[in-house]
Amino acid sequence: MLCLSFFPFSSILPHMDESEIKSIIPILDENGIPLKDKWARHPYFAYSRKNLRCFPLSIWQWNECTVFNKCRGYAVNIFFSDFGSCGFFSIAYIDFRKGAGIQESRKYFTLYRTGLKDSSCENESASYLDKDNKMTLSIIKKGMNRHIIFNAPDMELADGSRGLLGDFSISQSLDKESLCTITGWPEMERKFRLYEIIPALKPCSGFIRKNGKKDYLAEDNALAVIEWQRGIWCRHNDIMQAFASSYSKTGTISFVFGSDTHSNAFFIDDRLYKLGSVSAEGNMIRDDKGAVSLHFTPLAALERKNRGPGFSISRKQDYGLFDGYVIIEGKRIDIPEAAGTMGRLITS
Repeated sequence: MLCLSFFPFSSILPHMDESEIKSIIPILDENGIPLKDKWARHPYFAYSRKNLRCFPLSIWQWNECTVFNKCRGYAVNIFFSDFGSCGFFSIAYIDFRKGAGIQESRKYFTLYRTGLKDSSCENESASYLDKDNKMTLSIIKKGMNRHIIFNAPDMELADGSRGLLGDFSISQSLDKESLCTITGWPEMERKFRLYEIIPALKPCSGFIRKNGKKDYLAEDNALAVIEWQRGIWCRHNDIMQAFASSYSKTGTISFVFGSDTHSNAFFIDDRLYKLGSVSAEGNMIRDDKGAVSLHFTPLAALERKNRGPGFSISRKQDYGLFDGYVIIEGKRIDIPEAAGTMGRLITS
């Protein structure tokens, strides 16, 4: 399991002031320098890869979807990336009951031909199929609906069964808020990280099949988290992140914590509430004002390493359950066994 010593969620990337963007704005100024240290409740950052002034194969882009089926005791993570020089594609199955994380992954030369779009608002159709049909992966977005299809027929799961197949749809309401951030590095003014996370999405149809049996996600009250990243990254990073979602008596509750103050937020149903700095020590997450107190119980771990020409990505994540509370606008909100993950992303 990932052991975290004292790790502040606001000190890894440069300090940022609380600057919310409330309407569409281009991320580049007249000199081609990207915005820094901004956040928004919707994808207001207008970004186009062709306008970036950089080496053509230095732009990173990836889409990610994690489905938490707490009812059945597992999570599934779909990772689809294109770094120009190569792309990484993976299907991961995290078994809470067996305490194991398994993944099937591939890498190939992409040249930005995977179908990933510049904006999370655009319609998108991105697919990967390996030459021997051992792994297929498709992400399709039309309007506010996403359709995800994946198949890893030879993937051996922790219970000894073989094969994992998924085909499901996720619908996002127009008024649902997400957390969108753009961050950077002062010493490298043209480098930036554009990030969006949408927690607590309810699969409206579809299934995940394992061991010959289909789990229908809507019936199981599964919840999905969508992550979307674009940018020109500084080579060396150590980024912390945690997120989780759960059902409440009236709807859903979820939270996101990251390595900068803009990445800390709590969601009640479709509304975002901004949080200040928090820190992790061991399996506890707290702030210095007593407004955040969460205990994480890790159930399974997953470690992934990807290497491309001139860079490497290492991700170490624990998956499990969060319990505790957050105080929002003077009201205590209890978190009852929210399924989520806590981990680190290291690039070099």
